[in-house]
Amino acid sequence: MLPVAPPPPPPPPAWIAPHPCRAPAWRDGRPASIDSVTSDVYPLRVHWGPGGDPSKAAEILEYLELAWAVQVDQLGFRPPTLPDDAAGPELDVYLAPVGAYQAWVDPISWEDVTPGDGYSSAPVYVVIDEDLPEEWIPTYTVHEFNHVLQFATDFTETALNFWEATAVAAQKWTLDVDGRWDLDVPYFQEAPWAPTLVGDSYYLWREYEVGWTFEYGAALWMLHLDEVLGDGDGSVGPALWEAAANEGWGDEPDAVDAILAVSGQDLGAMLNGVARSRWLTGENWDARGLADAAGWDEERAVPIETELTAADLPVHLGFEHGPMITGQAFVTLDATEIDADLVIGATSSRGLQSGLLVLAWHIDGTTAEHTAVGTTAAIRLDSSDIERLVIAVSNLGPMGWDGSDYPYVPGDQVLHVRTDAEGEGTKPCGCDTSSPKMWTPFLLSPLVLARRRRVTPPQ
Repeated sequence: MLPVAPPPPPPPPAWIAPHPCRAPAWRDGRPASIDSVTSDVYPLRVHWGPGGDPSKAAEILEYLELAWAVQVDQLGFRPPTLPDDAAGPELDVYLAPVGAYQAWVDPISWEDVTPGDGYSSAPVYVVIDEDLPEEWIPTYTVHEFNHVLQFATDFTETALNFWEATAVAAQKWTLDVDGRWDLDVPYFQEAPWAPTLVGDSYYLWREYEVGWTFEYGAALWMLHLDEVLGDGDGSVGPALWEAAANEGWGDEPDAVDAILAVSGQDLGAMLNGVARSRWLTGENWDARGLADAAGWDEERAVPIETELTAADLPVHLGFEHGPMITGQAFVTLDATEIDADLVIGATSSRGLQSGLLVLAWHIDGTTAEHTAVGTTAAIRLDSSDIERLVIAVSNLGPMGWDGSDYPYVPGDQVLHVRTDAEGEGTKPCGCDTSSPKMWTPFLLSPLVLARRRRVTPPQ
């Protein structure tokens, strides 16, 4: 008999997407089981129904055992919360006719079974499409298992991006090159202006028809944390969930708090680094980027908002899609005809904080990186030996923005690029940054419309 459910918690803010792993009401409940196979190593049981395949159940059990060995025993995620009140103390996984390519994790109840320990833990069961093609069994199994571990840590976490980015990264941590973690990266990259750390497809597809599986492709920032800032051993996954864990239906610390705590960076530095990893893919890749990104095609490249040349300067550039909070925009500059100091800056008439990243490629083949953060972020550099620049602007939101606050607010950042032959300093507009004149409206450059690569949503 199931425990009596507690009074329902206060509803989350309307902008938060449905819980990532809870099945819709029409498919709640355990599927039928006519037989099952159990593990000799871990408390795991895989069931199949009348139309199920015992050999497929056995294969899924093998990948569940691998996932437990890697994600729990090796990486240190919290193990599944047991018992689950049905036919023994094992984690139950069901093969059932639930629809093509469907799989989910559902809790036995929305009640913390271990109050007072600092976590929100719930026992769950897993459902996987019984007709799932053989090639998808490994990734589906280890992905859903990671959600089980998330339910054991903090099932009240509201950021869908946080759930799915971790589970997709766990595919790589568990299966290595067979993890296929980057399949959804195109849907993350096509909308760089969307909230990088907390955006999700429920909002983006409904409002803009982009980002079909944005939160899955967001594993890019998770792997940036793991490989670029960490040792590439997957330890960032459990560290993030430990840092975000809390009891009750509050959301502090939230996902962004956890990201910054584990990265050891502030939001500006963190997003500047993610912007670098988003850019360094395919033909643009070098050793500063993610290892897998070296082989990515154009579909996984981040779109360029505008391509500038020396003839376009000076320019005060607004963005067609003002980056939402933690969103980003990318601009390139061909610097071969520039033989003077450059001043590059980002400003906001609303006083929003900006992260500014400038990647430089020099004539001698060397590279350099320059960053700035603030309400007026500015960088000055000698361009005499630079061939090209990539400029990324990130919206850090208003001062004091919290990761559980509403993120889908377009920013008003303006990118300023000019030469500074007279040595006027680092002010991005060549004007007094304390003067209200700096915030006067600007004319949108024709370049914004002429050189932008538009995003075509998936069909």
